[in-house]
Amino acid sequence: MSDRDPDARRTGWMAEGLTAAYRRGEAQHSPVFQRVLEHLGPERTVADIGAGVGRFAVPLARAGCRVWAVEPSEEMLERLRQHLGEAGVEDQVVVVPGSWPSVDVPPVEVALAGYVLQLAEDPVGFVAALDRLATRRVVMALHVDPIQIPEVVARWTGRPLVPPPQYAELVPHIRAAGVEPEIEIVEEDHRPPWEDPDGVRRWLARLGVPPNAPEAAELEQALLAHAHGGPHHRRSAILSWTPRSRG
Repeated sequence: MSDRDPDARRTGWMAEGLTAAYRRGEAQHSPVFQRVLEHLGPERTVADIGAGVGRFAVPLARAGCRVWAVEPSEEMLERLRQHLGEAGVEDQVVVVPGSWPSVDVPPVEVALAGYVLQLAEDPVGFVAALDRLATRRVVMALHVDPIQIPEVVARWTGRPLVPPPQYAELVPHIRAAGVEPEIEIVEEDHRPPWEDPDGVRRWLARLGVPPNAPEAAELEQALLAHAHGGPHHRRSAILSWTPRSRG
């Protein structure tokens, strides 16, 4: 297998997937995005916690929001800044390097945490800090259905075949923070960003897999099988609540 650092492989794989979703414009059609817009007030301020490559931050800025984008990963931050520049919204977004809640963000109308709670070292503290941050609404998205990872991809990236805790395991942490959220289950199409052999090869090249590498052929076959094994529908849970100080 490649001697590339497993952490870099995992982050690179996630960054490529998020970038593909961003370029398809999936976020602005997402119910998560709509819930944020519905709860904005006159200031139109949002904190995007775990902003990644900007899949929510960029369309929110385009919608006239002032956004604080919190992100700890250097690779994600590089892509985030690139996408902000391409969209011409750098002045609308304050990039905050670091992990929530160990960074400073001013009070905002809506605090958004999209698919990141499972990464928190202290989920209860994470949620409690979001509750203190928002003045009008907290919006959180969690995966209900596990993300399917082909075994060869899990081996190459160093990702576990068993996904990290998601909706069912995380809701008790939210309630332990003293929050009783409104919960909406939605289904979305999360098709992979490759559909044919050429697309797979371009994807693998961006991830630094040499065409003659021992794992290249196995990865290519696994990704093609995954693309053709659809439909790729997954359920998400949108949890939202009015901050306790405002409720």
